[in-house]
Amino acid sequence: MCKLFIAVGKFSREQVLRMISETNGLFAVTQRDGFGFTAYGPKGVAYGRYLNPESYCGFGVKIPPFINAIQIEAGEIPQVVTALVIHGRTSTNKVVIENCHPFHSKGIHLAHNGVLRWVGDGPGPKAKNGCDTEEFFQWWLHRKTISKWAATNKHWSGYGVFGVIDTGAKRLTVAKCGSGNLYWSCDDKDNHLFSTSGHDVAHVARAAGISLVTKSVSVMPKTVTEFAIGGPRGVLLSNERWCGFADSVRDSAWDRSMGVRPSYDTRWSRVHSRQTDMWDDNLAPREAVNPSKAISVPRDTEREAFPDFDPDIEAQIESHLNNDLHK
Repeated sequence: MCKLFIAVGKFSREQVLRMISETNGLFAVTQRDGFGFTAYGPKGVAYGRYLNPESYCGFGVKIPPFINAIQIEAGEIPQVVTALVIHGRTSTNKVVIENCHPFHSKGIHLAHNGVLRWVGDGPGPKAKNGCDTEEFFQWWLHRKTISKWAATNKHWSGYGVFGVIDTGAKRLTVAKCGSGNLYWSCDDKDNHLFSTSGHDVAHVARAAGISLVTKSVSVMPKTVTEFAIGGPRGVLLSNERWCGFADSVRDSAWDRSMGVRPSYDTRWSRVHSRQTDMWDDNLAPREAVNPSKAISVPRDTEREAFPDFDPDIEAQIESHLNNDLHK
């Protein structure tokens, strides 16, 4: 599962460099398919995208040619940063620098963790390298109405968390659909920190010299939170309910993003995944065992919440499988 870290408030350039470095150190252990960030302030914006997270040595650092470091960097990190979005990638499609998040165009910088699928009428948007987030990003850029989040329910299936910086509107949006991990904490200066891991919030804050006054707590599902980031500091504007996506995705890409592999019968995996996934707090990373217990695969230390399923359908599938077992 990909990871996100988002900070909004008022941070110095030095604090932001520490947050990026610490987040990279945390993400690169398990999210090996890409690393990227966007740092925005009233007087500038900078971004970086890195195909090999373990090769990240710092923004603007010249890398010698004998190091495997495919990267794209632009801009200068402002002295005052009001919004920061960082992404660590576990790929469910092609592993190339172009698929590293955040995606950016026309002043929009978008990062997402999860899986998305087009379910709207007609052909869906295209991505150059098959990345579902880029498909969503292309739709987002060309969607003229302001009610983009509401429109996702009719056009997209999936799950996850989003961090979106709009440099034109001077807004940061943090969105969480029905399933997906997202934690929040803050300090006494009204700086807000979000991450897909509560553990990461505390570690990154400590590295940046930020004294948190709250523990990491889970963000409510199906919410869209917006911050104004064009002033001297980022401030909360609104928090609204979001209907989320259409029916949840459940396919091979979903399995890979969740860190499990399907058994011989995907229906059985779908019904019993919550009961048959095994977690050992002493393992890092943990291992998830598929329903047949035939395969053990590496898994990130934070477990993505499984989407909700129709209990009637679950009961029908379970009854069908039980009948097969007694034949």
